[in-house]
Amino acid sequence: MNNISSYSLILGGAKALDKISQTPRLDSELLLAKVLKIGRDQFYCKDIFPERKQIQAYDALLKKRIQGTPVAYLTGCKEFWSLPLKVNQDTLIPRPETEHLVQQSLVRLDNLEKNYQVLELGTGCGAVAIALAKERPKASIFATDVSPKALKIGKYNAKKFQISNIQFICSDWLNGISDLKFDLIISNPPYVDAKQTNDYDSVALSHEPRVALFADDHGRSCIKEITQESIRFLKRDGWLIIEHGYNQSGLCQQLMQSFQLRAIQTTLDYSGIGRITAGQRYD
Repeated sequence: MNNISSYSLILGGAKALDKISQTPRLDSELLLAKVLKIGRDQFYCKDIFPERKQIQAYDALLKKRIQGTPVAYLTGCKEFWSLPLKVNQDTLIPRPETEHLVQQSLVRLDNLEKNYQVLELGTGCGAVAIALAKERPKASIFATDVSPKALKIGKYNAKKFQISNIQFICSDWLNGISDLKFDLIISNPPYVDAKQTNDYDSVALSHEPRVALFADDHGRSCIKEITQESIRFLKRDGWLIIEHGYNQSGLCQQLMQSFQLRAIQTTLDYSGIGRITAGQRYD
């Protein structure tokens, strides 16, 4: 019988991850919980003594984490808006700051009973679209992505949470959208400059899909295209809301102004950094 407890394994894992993770204890718990197929809360109820094969499986995951693989890819799950979403290496891992994109969208979609038309560009695993769909069940949401594999994960997550008001569309930004008009267009597009990865966690980024991260023109090309093309698809008084890099709020404001959007506002993230910029079409 194994005499190595879950407590000892978690402490050992946290120590091993201390230099490569900002949350070593949490990472260690998540990996062991994945192997044991239990919730993390169980570790605080009683000491558990995993079997030898389980310890080996945990050690294998720990090794991959030490090498830089994100925890979400190792567990296949990432919580967003209190929803445990399936993710894999075909999808970007949802970040906590992207919840601000949901929050700012809900402020604009303030009527719970209105049949809003919403478009999300670059949905990935469906995190933002699904969060909005749950909060605004009367809305008709269209979620696009250029990756069929990412859309497959998005559809899986929507089905998992019994979401029926999202239509997933394979499209390169707005190219696959017909003549529909929207009350709200939202996007968290690629905005990282491939030559400036030192400003980000380059090891973690190396595991995520490049198409969801990097943009040409110093990280600005997708933001420019979305802002320019979205104008044709916005209803009068409709909103465009974009998540962007820490140094791109000025760019987003200038672009929105140049395409006659008004009431332009940038919202700060949890770190006090300008992260979400919104503008409204008046004409």
